[in-house]
Amino acid sequence: MASKSAKSHNCGICWDEFSPRNVVNWAQFVTSKQNDPLAQRLLRLDCKHTLCTDCVQGYIQVEINAYDSKFPVVCPYEACSVQIADQLAKKLLTPTEFARWTAKKKESDPRTFVSS
Repeated sequence: MASKSAKSHNCGICWDEFSPRNVVNWAQFVTSKQNDPLAQRLLRLDCKHTLCTDCVQGYIQVEINAYDSKFPVVCPYEACSVQIADQLAKKLLTPTEFARWTAKKKESDPRTFVSS
């Protein structure tokens, strides 16, 4: 008989357990019309790391509010450089927070640099 831990998946930040039915690819989560935007799911990023919606949301909020934040925002796993998609940020953030995300992203783009 398989153990419970063999069937469950964990968030890489808070270590909460999720059943396989609550593990979704981030793109499916973003495009699904069926989920509540803040429904607790375990999201699989493009790098295959898994994070719950609460932890991804909190991580993005910290990054956009940090004085020394760097864009693009990447997966919080050490040495991972896979970017958090704009669509995922938009789904998890408030309109005000997403406006901050967009502004910080624009500020970090060297093509938008304006000399005085």
